[in-house]
Amino acid sequence: MDTQELFFKDRTFNFFGPLTGRYREMAVACIRNLYLRLNGPEADYSYHMTRADVLDIFVSSIRSAPALDDEAPAAAEARMPVPDRAAWMLRKLADAGWVE
Repeated sequence: MDTQELFFKDRTFNFFGPLTGRYREMAVACIRNLYLRLNGPEADYSYHMTRADVLDIFVSSIRSAPALDDEAPAAAEARMPVPDRAAWMLRKLADAGWVE
């Protein structure tokens, strides 16, 4: 009997989606900085992060990470202000299963 179980299915089927395309450097920077804030050497385990805290981390990450020129420069995300782009990145990472 040949049964093959898929590791990435349902909600995490597109797990690596944020790491492809024009905004992959921004996604990596956001994930890295969020991880360092939660588990890094200066993490405060008694503090409960809010959505606003995560968006602040993403805003600073997006400002420092470049957008790659894989696609057309007139993409809607490229014209967004940085706070809106941070919220978009949070939704994109949540949809892919990177954050809850």
